[in-house]
Amino acid sequence: MANGETAIVTTESFGAIERQRNAEVASIAMAAKVKANIEAACIMAERHPRDMLQVRAQLLQECERPRFAEKARYSLPRTKYNPDTNEREKVEITGFSIRFAEAALRHMGNMSGSSEVVYEDDEKLTIAVTVRDYERNAILDDVVLVSKTTERSFLRRGDNPISSRTNSQGKPVYTLAATVDEITQRKNQLVSKSLRTLVLRLLPADIKEECEERCIAIGKDKFAKDPNAEIKRVVDSFEKLRVMPAQLAEYLGHPVASIDVNELQMLRGIFQAISDGDATWTEILEARNEERTPTEDGELVTGSRQAAVGAALDKAHAKLAERAKERATKAAKPPQAAATAADASQPAQPPSARPREPGED
Repeated sequence: MANGETAIVTTESFGAIERQRNAEVASIAMAAKVKANIEAACIMAERHPRDMLQVRAQLLQECERPRFAEKARYSLPRTKYNPDTNEREKVEITGFSIRFAEAALRHMGNMSGSSEVVYEDDEKLTIAVTVRDYERNAILDDVVLVSKTTERSFLRRGDNPISSRTNSQGKPVYTLAATVDEITQRKNQLVSKSLRTLVLRLLPADIKEECEERCIAIGKDKFAKDPNAEIKRVVDSFEKLRVMPAQLAEYLGHPVASIDVNELQMLRGIFQAISDGDATWTEILEARNEERTPTEDGELVTGSRQAAVGAALDKAHAKLAERAKERATKAAKPPQAAATAADASQPAQPPSARPREPGED
């Protein structure tokens, strides 16, 4: 076909014949392919409807596998300010991981998740993420923005920074163009997180609660049978992220060998959150340091004890201020008191007893 010529494309779907005239035959063919796939999925969903009891049984069976139960949930420790107690409280944000969402999408059936780049320029990628439930005719979508730049606190040889700024610590931070690998990794993480959110919205709440309870129970049961083996496995998993046992001990505030089952579950969740791209180890440490406040003797305290230490320091400062005020008052009083005492010791002279001046009668 010569340049500038148009083509007539005839399509037939559900008994209707459509004729389109367009110069871009490739785009028409792609749209026809997508439409055909959706129609085929709708037909299969009508012929093979899902059984929610079967979905529930299959997901619970997945959660029975210890390795899957470990990776099915993530945990993000955070701190928030409580205005009632006037202190920062530790909170733990938990949820299902991307691995669990993938299993849910697989067992639910008659569903699909897709992503498509809808806009791209030199600074960002705009990706449309869509999850379709062909059986219920439910469509959920989301938009993901992937930046093509990255920030570093140092420059390598040959780097040409786009811009620079100064962070809160007074150090320079440079904005550089991200590499292809960095953009691809960032895109995969953001798209996976978006798909996880959309898929979990379509999964019934009661099934999610049962799966969460089963995963927690499986993890505790494994720890009860062989705690040393479970601790070693958690340590080994963090070593893959270049987080050494000494760093874990610093984060926990005690040796890793003495952790309990709740702390083990928390570490598993943190590892999964880092693996899914929800957080980094640096962010986890920053959240931990926010809830710790040093006392006068250098000891770190948290929670209600932090409030008690703060109250004690305020009380001590009030006493010091009161003593300083008393000393200032005493320093100002002696001259006036001495003058008053001297005046009181001298007898009062009547007016007639005063010496006469020369020339007075």
